[in-house]
Amino acid sequence: MATTMLRAHLPYVEGGFRLQNNLVSGTWFSLGTNVPGGGQLFSRVIGTRNLERYDLWPEKDPHPEYRTILRTGTIGYFFTEFTAATKQEDVEWLTAVNFSCITRWVPCREMGDLLPSAWAKHTAENRHVSAIRERIAYCAYPLEDLVEASERVAHVQVEKLNSQKRQWSPYHARLVESLKGSGSWHSGDVRKIWSGLDPVAPTEILLFTEDSDPVYPHNCGVIPATPENLRTVRAAVEGDH
Repeated sequence: MATTMLRAHLPYVEGGFRLQNNLVSGTWFSLGTNVPGGGQLFSRVIGTRNLERYDLWPEKDPHPEYRTILRTGTIGYFFTEFTAATKQEDVEWLTAVNFSCITRWVPCREMGDLLPSAWAKHTAENRHVSAIRERIAYCAYPLEDLVEASERVAHVQVEKLNSQKRQWSPYHARLVESLKGSGSWHSGDVRKIWSGLDPVAPTEILLFTEDSDPVYPHNCGVIPATPENLRTVRAAVEGDH
C-alpha cells in the first residue's frame, strides 16, 4: 500500500534451470515490474532445446534457432527463446535485459522496455508477419508449395459425415494412401479428422504435421482429391525427392 501511494514499483527478478536425466535441458531468467496506475510488465529469457512451434505454416521459419514471442492478457508477457545453435551476436540482443527498469525510481511503462533490443526486432517483423497471416487466411498458395511445406500428405475417403454440422467437431476418414511422410496410419484404417470444417469432398487430400490420432490438418490443409489435384501432389512429392 505504501509503495502504491508513493507511486513506486516492486521489481521482480528470478532465474533457474531445468534438469532432465541429470542434464541441464533448459535455463530461464525472468524480470518484471508493476506499472504506476495498475498493471505489470513481465519478460523472460529462455535457453532451450526445443522452441515453440513456428505457427505461420506454410511459410518457412526465417530463424529456426530463436523466437521472440508476445503474449497478451492480464499481464503483459514478452519473452525470447533460443537454442545452442543461435549465433553469439543474436544471443546478445535476445538476452539484452534493461535492468534500469528495476533500479531507477521511475519504472518502465512500455511492453518492450524490459527487453528493448528483442522488442525492436519483434516489432520490425510484425508487418511482414501480418502480410503472411492475411495470405494464409485466403489460402493464397499454390498446391505444390503446400505439399512441399507439409511433413505428411494423405489421400483419404470420408467415412462418416458430421451429423451435427458444427465447426470444430471431428469427422471420420479412412486412409486410402499415404502420399508423403511415414507413420502409423495404415491404409484402410479410420481416424478422426479435426479440420474446423465439414468435409470438403467425399475424398480428400490432407496435409498435416504429426502422426496423431485424431489428425489435425493445417489451415489450408484439406483439399478435394480430384484427379488433377492428386496428379499435382504426386508430382510435387516426386520433386521433393
